[in-house]
Amino acid sequence: MEDWKTRGELDSWLANDGFVVDFCVFRPTKPAAWWEGGEILGGRDEVAGGTWLACSRGGRLAFVTNVLELHTLPEAKSRGDLPSGKSPREFAEEVAREGHYYNGFNLIVADLSSNAMVYVSNRPKGEPISIQDVPPCTHVLSNAKLNSPWHKVQRLELNFNDLIGEYGEGEIPVNEMVEKLMRDRVKAEESKLPRICSLDWELSLNSIFVEVDTPLGDFSPTKPAAWWEGGEILGGRDEVAGGTWLACSRGGRLAFITNVLELHTLPEAKSRGDLPVRFLESGKSPREFAEEVAREGHYYNGFNLVVADLSSNAMVYVSNRPKGEPISIQDVPPGTHVLSNAKLNSPWHKVQRLELNFNDLIGEYGEGEIPVNEMVEKLMRDRVKAEESKLPRICSLDWELSLSSIFVEVDTPLGRYGTRSTAALTVTDGGEVTFYEMYLESKKWREQTVTYQITKPKKMDRMP
Repeated sequence: MEDWKTRGELDSWLANDGFVVDFCVFRPTKPAAWWEGGEILGGRDEVAGGTWLACSRGGRLAFVTNVLELHTLPEAKSRGDLPSGKSPREFAEEVAREGHYYNGFNLIVADLSSNAMVYVSNRPKGEPISIQDVPPCTHVLSNAKLNSPWHKVQRLELNFNDLIGEYGEGEIPVNEMVEKLMRDRVKAEESKLPRICSLDWELSLNSIFVEVDTPLGDFSPTKPAAWWEGGEILGGRDEVAGGTWLACSRGGRLAFITNVLELHTLPEAKSRGDLPVRFLESGKSPREFAEEVAREGHYYNGFNLVVADLSSNAMVYVSNRPKGEPISIQDVPPGTHVLSNAKLNSPWHKVQRLELNFNDLIGEYGEGEIPVNEMVEKLMRDRVKAEESKLPRICSLDWELSLSSIFVEVDTPLGRYGTRSTAALTVTDGGEVTFYEMYLESKKWREQTVTYQITKPKKMDRMP
């Protein structure tokens, strides 16, 4: 469906001409500031330029929340600009006519100079889109209808009224109000949860201040594989931290990394994506570099790192997990190996399935060359999930089941999570490197192939 739209887009349409996108916790954001042009003040999504709360010099205000729901439209997109100058009611009526194109939202739009405030929501599904004027009073908006009797809504309203009573006619310092009201981590009793999605998620998300460790890790925006500045490194790139998950160099060096599946992570840990970059830029052997990483492994969240020198046939694996055990370093011998989100060659469902399917493909082609794009399509688009009895039981079973397939695609209450890029790298005996990538860009799958010759190639045996 090509006309799905984003919820956050609605915010700045009322505040000023422009476009924004849905706020998602997986995206990096900027704190509130005046935007270019000096007319809009608000926080901003660093990926697509959106906001969740903003106001204008002209006295217009808009903010949006997502509706908690398990299933969302996967390809919601921005529609573009709308004329500014409409009243809150006029704008809400326009939004109502096209609300079915959006994932669930609650939108408040206001003109402070005329004391007009309107609420519009496109949920529950299947019901007429609701529009209502917001009268002067205390109101609380969460991830359901305005003033819905959820735990966090009732708790915030009660605490706010207590604070008003405490100060009477006096002015409440804003920083004190935020600290007392919005840092509240008290969760609801299980019997009071709305039961829309998994109880684990609802329990984590039902306090006013939400702080959740998930096995998803970061959801940073990435760039597809390309030659980096200087033309020496080829690979994808994290647009926020500047690291990579798989890259190689003209000199025949290769590095790739995976996160270890774990429930609790260090919030201030160093970026794991820097490790492959450091190896590619260094002159150290794979073993020397692995030993260096081992000395500082405790500064990182769980990782599996493989570093290799293709011209010398040296490949080394290093991991800083399990916690509390010495950091492991091992040479990777020739053969078929599979690395997922546990130790190298761990007998997880996706590991065993990928190894089996790869060996079947080798048997099918014999001594013939396997087309790389066919190999990726046959092996890496596999959505078959594990049986529950074969899950590692590190975090919730719902999550483990969703992440157990080779190709991951899962809707969560916090946004969509899944596979965004698949790459295959091959090297000939003569030192010719082929880097094939299938990647997601603008909600469409694309592919590219980059070929180059290793500098000063040497005769090489078959790599692991």
